[in-house]
Amino acid sequence: MEVTKRAVTWVLILLVAMACVVVEPAGAVDCYMVSIGMNPCREYLTGQAAEPSRLCCHGVRLIHQEAHSTWMRQDTCECLRQIATSHGHYLREEAAQALAGRCGVQYGIPFSRDVDCSR
Repeated sequence: MEVTKRAVTWVLILLVAMACVVVEPAGAVDCYMVSIGMNPCREYLTGQAAEPSRLCCHGVRLIHQEAHSTWMRQDTCECLRQIATSHGHYLREEAAQALAGRCGVQYGIPFSRDVDCSR
C-alpha cells in the first residue's frame, strides 16, 4: 500500500510539473515564421529590386494581420528588428521603413535595426 501511495504521489508531482512547463501560448509570435514571411522581401530590402514583389507584400500583409494585440505587435516588431540587425549593412534602412506602405499596409509595424519595440 505504501508503494502505491508513493507512486501516486510521484505521478501527481510529475503531472503538476508538466503543467507548469512554459509553452508558447496560443497566438504567440514565432520569429521563425516572421522570417519566412519576410524572406521574399530580401531582394527589395537589399536594393536588388526597385519594388517589393507580390509574394513579399503577401508575407508583409499576413505578418501584420496576425499581430492582433499590442504585445503581439511588440513581439513582431522585435522579430523584425532582429531580422534587420542580422542583415547588417546589406539592409537598406529606407527600404525597410517604406516596406509596409509599399505593400499597402496602413499601420505598419516598424522594421528597423534602431526601433524601440516597447512603444
